Amino acid sequence: MDCLNNYSQKRQKGKSLMKQNLIIVFVLVLSLIFFSSQSSIAKSKRFITFEARSGYFDAKSSEWNKIYNDVWGLPAGIRIGWRFYKQLELNAGLSYFSATGHGITKSGLRSEEKFKMELIPADISLLYRFSYSLDQFFVPYIGIGLDSVYFSEKNKSEGKSTDGFKTGHHEVIGLALLLDKLDRENARNLKREWGVENSFLVFEARYSGINSFGEKGLDLSGITYYIGLLFEF
Repeated sequence: MDCLNNYSQKRQKGKSLMKQNLIIVFVLVLSLIFFSSQSSIAKSKRFITFEARSGYFDAKSSEWNKIYNDVWGLPAGIRIGWRFYKQLELNAGLSYFSATGHGITKSGLRSEEKFKMELIPADISLLYRFSYSLDQFFVPYIGIGLDSVYFSEKNKSEGKSTDGFKTGHHEVIGLALLLDKLDRENARNLKREWGVENSFLVFEARYSGINSFGEKGLDLSGITYYIGLLFEF
């Protein structure tokens, strides 16, 4: 009975934390929209954005690090967004990542069981870019968002598999470098042939808490370091 009560209390804490996070997100969204709407340059340009990216995943879970340490794939994906103010952007992403490893015995030793994990993360983010002129070279940004990750874990030794979904949240900090200033001629060609207004080289660190807001079981939380190419249309 004590175990059930403890589990119930943990679930209640998880739900309470989720509500608090959603309230914080809502307040931040309203604040960012208000402050951005006061800027004249914020109203001057609106862009559709597309980004292709890849990176490195640093898992928070010690269990993950013990098992999946054989072969790591690099997380790779795309993002599509709408910069509805100069500083504010709403975007969505889809990516893929896989890793292989071996099981661990009760004594902590490496077993002969072989595992493969495949992840397909999807998310939606709200970004605030510290961009105050159209030709600004360094553009730092921060962001918050929600995640849903499909996972498929295969025991290759026994031919069994487990799959499902994990949800969570993320926080982002990044830096975009305006490539147009480095090569004006190429920038003009991209605009004439493809309609690209601006192109950026992007560096980003993203902390994701992917544990279904505190539920027991698989924990996919960690930090992913990305590099990407972003185009504004």
